[in-house]
Formats: sequence, C-alpha cells, structure tokens
Amino acid sequence: MDLGSMVGPGWGLDLALQEASDSGNVSEVLAQLEAGADVNGKALGPFCDSPLTCASEKGHLACARVLLAAGADLDQSLDGHSTALFNAAFSGHVHVVSCLLEAGASQDAGGDLYSGEYQRGSSCHAAIQLLQLLRAYDPARNVVLGPRLRAVPGCQAFLDVTRRWTSQLHYHQFLPAERVAKLLAGGADVHARDDSADAPSPIGLARAFLRTGATDVCAGLVVSADPIPWSEGTHASSSRRGGARAVELLLAGHLLVRRCQGSTGKGTALLDVWVAHVMPHALHR
Repeated sequence: MDLGSMVGPGWGLDLALQEASDSGNVSEVLAQLEAGADVNGKALGPFCDSPLTCASEKGHLACARVLLAAGADLDQSLDGHSTALFNAAFSGHVHVVSCLLEAGASQDAGGDLYSGEYQRGSSCHAAIQLLQLLRAYDPARNVVLGPRLRAVPGCQAFLDVTRRWTSQLHYHQFLPAERVAKLLAGGADVHARDDSADAPSPIGLARAFLRTGATDVCAGLVVSADPIPWSEGTHASSSRRGGARAVELLLAGHLLVRRCQGSTGKGTALLDVWVAHVMPHALHR
C-alpha cells in the first residue's frame, strides 16, 4: 500500500496547499483551495502544521487572510503548542498577529504567549508591539511575564502602566480603527475604569494623547464618541434638529415655571435649574 492511499485521496492537494501557504504563493493557495484541498489539512512530510500555521509562521499575511476567508481553524494545533497565533508571535510577525487576534484567535489555545519564547525570533521593538496587541485583545487577563520577555526594555514598564486598563477601549491606540469603531457602535463605555478614584478612562487617555499634538484616528474616534452636554454656550453650534429640540424644551421649561410660579414664587430659580441641569441631560450638542 502506498503512502497516498494510507493518508487519503486528498493528501496531494493538502500538501500542495501547505507548500503554497509556507512559500506565500497566494495564487497557488487559491488554486489548491479551488481544486478541493482541505483548508485545515495537515499532510505528512516537511509541513506537519495546518496551512494557516505555515503561513503565519512565515509572515505571509495575504495567504493568512485567504485561508481565514476559506474557513481555516484559527486555533488548530498538531502538538497543542504551535497554533497560528503562537507561531506568528514566535517569529515576530506583528501584522499577522494583529490579523489573527482580530479574527478571534484564542490566546489560550497554544503555548504561553507571555513566556517570551517568541523573543528568540523577533526584535525588541516587535516584542513590545506583540505585548501591546495581546493585552489590547485580552485586557482582563492576569499577566505575568516570563524572564525572557521581562528582559526586553519597555515590556515590564508597559505592563505596569496598563495594569488598571480594564477594557479593550483603553488600548485604542493599539487596535485597528475598525475594531475601535465596532466597540463604540456596540456601546463600549468611554468612561470605563476600575474602582480607583484616579484610574484612567479610555476617553481620558485619548484626550491626553491628543493634547500632545499627535494625530491618531482611534483616539479621535473615542473622543468624538463622548457627547458634549448642551448648554447655552454650545447652543449656537447645535445641529438644526438639536437646536429645535432645545427650543422646545426651553418653552416647556417656561410653561412649567408659569404653572409653579404662583404657588412657589420661585419661578426664576426653577427656570435656572431647568436650563442648567435638566436640558443638558436631555440634549447633546
């Protein structure tokens, strides 16, 4: 019995897909998938990992995206250690790691991503970027850096500074703009913080960053998501609809004052409270 009959009729296609993924040949990856290769196949030979793991380890971002679109298993591992995410991190491929995390790769499926093992295959700068990404996608994780990663300048300091960052939105500057926009559209709280009185919030971090004069799309998204309460000073810049609503509420306040003025004699004070406290809560600039 030959090897092909032992491993199944699709073995040749699967091996060709793995070879194309390993070499970064996007057109060949597409061709093999079209021919019926298993996107999660693990052929015998020099490529014992899945196509996605092969592409990720070599930093072939375009191939990884094609495989993901074809339904590749993000967390597949032959040995329980070498997932696509772990291998991409091990090799220092920041853009591939970002792609895999955005697609939903688990940080628990393979080897310890915080051990610093990937520092063997990446620069110090890449190691910090990888740590920033990993924390941004899993901020609730209790992280202890391994000795190898602790030795990288800046890694432990980053972890110490961000210990009280409790949400993905705190890490907005390390996330794709599409992810930040999606979080905000889903109702993520720009004022989220832990129980400490001086703990930072996402919007506080974003405003502090922009005050440095830097330009950042994600920080801008976070700041713009925080509505400015209506006030007499901001009324002129209100939208037409917002301005009309403000006028309606002001007229309602005057009507309320007229009803109460005769019985309390405190109409002016009531109107002041209405304008200063009630209307800002009902209107956004």
